[in-house]
Amino acid sequence: HSLEFSRCPHDLLREAQRVLIAHGHLIVTVFNPYSLLGIYGLFGRFWHRNHIWRRRLLSASANKDWLQLLGLQPLEQHAHLYRPPLSQQGLLSSTRWVETLGQKMGGLNWGASYTILARKDVAAMTPIKPKWQEVSGGDKLVVGAVSRGAPRLVLVENKPLKTETKPVK
Repeated sequence: HSLEFSRCPHDLLREAQRVLIAHGHLIVTVFNPYSLLGIYGLFGRFWHRNHIWRRRLLSASANKDWLQLLGLQPLEQHAHLYRPPLSQQGLLSSTRWVETLGQKMGGLNWGASYTILARKDVAAMTPIKPKWQEVSGGDKLVVGAVSRGAPRLVLVENKPLKTETKPVK
């Protein structure tokens, strides 16, 4: 849950993508703004002074867009924690049916948090090898010079012909 509390969540995802190896997987777990906890969190920042309510809630579609922008392919998304945020054990156990209902209706993304699994896809680079053309005809001529004033060696049929040096001006 680092994205919610980060000042710049884009940079955090960019750094995670940078250090991820090719075809590696990234798991992102975030609180859902479209859940009971998310709606309570909108008002909780006014009622509570705790820093947990001062987070930035990010939707699943925004996270998927950011991941695709960084070259990560979102593979799966799972919502979880469908019960309301209750601290009393009696009320929490009486809402167990909400968790079961939420898992059965998994297509709806209304759990308190969601997890996205993404993979870093890297395009395969196949080097293109140049096709060297043979010099057609009789003699093969190779001329090489390193820099101005360096001696030149002229080869004709792989035999040294002459070495010449040009004066530097």
